[in-house]
Amino acid sequence: MSPPSLPQVPGPKLAPFTPTAYAEINFMKPLGSSKDQEGHVWKVKINGRDYALKMVTQYLARRLAKPQLYIDYFDPFNCECRVYGRLKQEKCEDLAVRCHGYLLLTPKQEVEITKKIAGKDYELDSTEKLEGWNLWDRYEQHRGQPIRAIVKELIDDGKGYGAKPFEAAQIPRLWGDPERLQSLGILVRDIHIGNYFAREDR
Repeated sequence: MSPPSLPQVPGPKLAPFTPTAYAEINFMKPLGSSKDQEGHVWKVKINGRDYALKMVTQYLARRLAKPQLYIDYFDPFNCECRVYGRLKQEKCEDLAVRCHGYLLLTPKQEVEITKKIAGKDYELDSTEKLEGWNLWDRYEQHRGQPIRAIVKELIDDGKGYGAKPFEAAQIPRLWGDPERLQSLGILVRDIHIGNYFAREDR
């Protein structure tokens, strides 16, 4: 049985990156900031090609309560899947770093990347009660659930992505792009300069 597009609620969805939603992943180096609260972003190689892989924690979903439909709509991973699904629907994928789909990490991959991030041994099947104080911010209701990840285009690959500082002519887009996103029903709540990059063709 093929994995579903996510989230499994009415509205836009993101398809799996592979037919199984799993892949052989070579974790190469961390990207972004160590202070990021909603996930860990790494440069990875999958099938011989470099990507940015955003592995989402349960940090922002830890206080979400039932009903399940509420959780499904407000979970950060699901929200990001819905955004990329909406952009694809409207053929507006140029408004964000291109997304290729989602993946689920195997238990072995979770152990591997956790050791790389935390620099220490990691026991996957710990019997200790999960109360959110761990690398993936899991609570007991998350026990046994795989790490969810979103596969994105790598923007430090020497193709003009992020290679130059912003120029004056590009500044109006800093205002225009969020307006276009909101016209599509996408509310942008994390606006700061670190979430923009300059491209030579824009």
